Amino acid sequence: MMRPGWPTLLIGALLGIAPIAPGTAQASDENACSAAHVRAQVLKRDMPNRLLERRVALRTCSSDLCAPSIVDACSAWLREVEANVPSLTVRVVDQRGVGTDAAVLIDGRMQVPGLPLELDPGEHTIVVTGVGREESRSVLLRAGDKNHAMQIVLGSNSTAQASGAGLKRSERRRVPTGTWISYGIGAVGLGSLLTGLLLAVSKEEQLAAECHDDKCPSSSKDIVTAYHAGRIMAFAGGGVALVGAVVGSVLLLTADPDPIPQRQTARIELLFGAGQVALKGAM
Repeated sequence: MMRPGWPTLLIGALLGIAPIAPGTAQASDENACSAAHVRAQVLKRDMPNRLLERRVALRTCSSDLCAPSIVDACSAWLREVEANVPSLTVRVVDQRGVGTDAAVLIDGRMQVPGLPLELDPGEHTIVVTGVGREESRSVLLRAGDKNHAMQIVLGSNSTAQASGAGLKRSERRRVPTGTWISYGIGAVGLGSLLTGLLLAVSKEEQLAAECHDDKCPSSSKDIVTAYHAGRIMAFAGGGVALVGAVVGSVLLLTADPDPIPQRQTARIELLFGAGQVALKGAM
């Protein structure tokens, strides 16, 4: 009996492996899709501001190689994440306001001046160097802050320190919607208070003219009723006004302060987009 030669054995081995290879690749793709989906969920739970890394994972599990159920979930989530990724553009000018050559580092990474850079929400460090001068800033970006533009005047450090140039962060308390509603209700109550007082005073004057020795004619019955109605209206309106003022003030005082930049000098200029940018530091 003749033994098969090595070419025959090689061909047989290849024919046996061929049907297995596509299945192995498919299993590998499914594992990668599932891992990316899980990674995106972990990032959202543990590191919600890591939007760029989460977007990479969601793009992986949105691939056509993934199962339709995973693709649908990741695609919808991906659109939400992309809408929340903020971006920042840094422009560098000299003291005349003319664009100048400078090296821009954002979080230690080189960035071309004038071009937008997508970043995670949070605080980022900008260092600008040019012609032997260096400026440093910190910028706070919020989720969804798109197309922020920041202009930095590149000047001498001594001049900047002497003039105290820069931006400082102040806090403005945002008025909640509930405060406006409460104050509006209080205003209605105040109106009822004034109306009731006017009605009661006018009817009291009529009763004083018609009644003598605490005795009033029967024709004054309607006047007496209107007098008491005015007092009740004034009392109720005063209570509503007081409650509205107290509730509105409590909501206002307990609202979270909203940090906004406040200009101290014209040496640095901020151009705002859809959200807010807060800067701090010294030249």
